Amino acid sequence: MDIVISAIKIVGLVGLLLWYLLFAPSGVREWLEYALLSIQAAVFWCIDVASKSIDIAVHLFHWLGRFFVVVIFVGAAITLSDNMAAIFGLRFLEKSGAVFEMTRLFADRVTWVASTAIVATTVALGHFKTLDLNYKKHREEVREKLRENRDRKQNT
Repeated sequence: MDIVISAIKIVGLVGLLLWYLLFAPSGVREWLEYALLSIQAAVFWCIDVASKSIDIAVHLFHWLGRFFVVVIFVGAAITLSDNMAAIFGLRFLEKSGAVFEMTRLFADRVTWVASTAIVATTVALGHFKTLDLNYKKHREEVREKLRENRDRKQNT
């Protein structure tokens, strides 16, 4: 039964196409062409907006990842230097200071899991951006080779 319905749909579409090509008035043709071009323009606009939105998000998250890498580095350096000083009996940070409280974050496992995830995802986003650039470069090289081959064939 499904094959019959599919065949009817195909025959119907082919029939509409033949009617359009052979018998449709020029007003109907113009209207259909305008409608199809409008739909095509809307689809291309949506693809363009999605592509630009992805590029903006990648740049934003890449910057955010770099910021968190610097924060993690500074926090880890402060924590390490304070712990090393404590071994020698010195204390740089007071127990009640805000910086000391911030360094306590580095003792929490959840903080390390979150910071590792942020760094890993931003590194992955950077690699995706690199892959996109390499793909564009490869595509341009292939197009250039195709142009050269076409020009060579036309000259011979």
